[in-house]
Amino acid sequence: MFSRSTLLATRRLGVVLCGFVAAIALGAGQAQAADVVVPLHAAHVGSTAAGFGEQDCSDFDPAPEPDQDGWHFVLPGQNSAFTGLTLSFNLDGGGVLIVDVPGSNGHIKESNPQHAYVYTPVGATLTGGIATGTSDGSPNDFVLSHTCPGDDEPTPSPSETPTPSPSETPTPSPSETPSESPSMTPSESPAETPSGAPSQPGGVAGTQELPVTGIAATTMLLGGLLVLATGTGLVLVARRRGAKLGA
Repeated sequence: MFSRSTLLATRRLGVVLCGFVAAIALGAGQAQAADVVVPLHAAHVGSTAAGFGEQDCSDFDPAPEPDQDGWHFVLPGQNSAFTGLTLSFNLDGGGVLIVDVPGSNGHIKESNPQHAYVYTPVGATLTGGIATGTSDGSPNDFVLSHTCPGDDEPTPSPSETPTPSPSETPTPSPSETPSESPSMTPSESPAETPSGAPSQPGGVAGTQELPVTGIAATTMLLGGLLVLATGTGLVLVARRRGAKLGA
């Protein structure tokens, strides 16, 4: 059997060995998680979001705007993590865009820094990049995992929708209202008024001449009858006087 002193010595040796092994493991872990500086995977240079083979918008947070392309980059390797990226793009309308991540145009995923997300105008072409990070392995480069192409076609849709509505509504209303009102009113009023006016006085003058002629004839007839009656009366009176004288 082992003596008590031997057991104590063995225990102390075991503690020392455990500490030594832990120190070696910690040192090895620190040595493996080394800083790395890697370029963009050469095969992905010249890519566009719309033309890239892998497209997926589900993991972008926030999602790209309609006029933006989304880019998802990954740093390969065990326990790899981005600490920064610098990417260059040629813009569709001309010019060059340099994107530093983290920044206003991109971010590194906090819960898993092995992933980085970048946002560019629609139609940009990826021309190169370099990344810094840490990794247990020795990655040769970082890669473009997938893209989320934007769509700038909705822009003309709202411009086409309001254009026909205001142009068609006001145009026919003012053109029809004034054209019909003045054309019918003056054409009928002056044409009928002067033609009827002179015809009325002529008829009135004709009707006034007939009564005047009738009155004159009646007066003359009455006068003749009065003279005849007077003469007849005088003759009768003269005969009566002659008869009285003869008697």
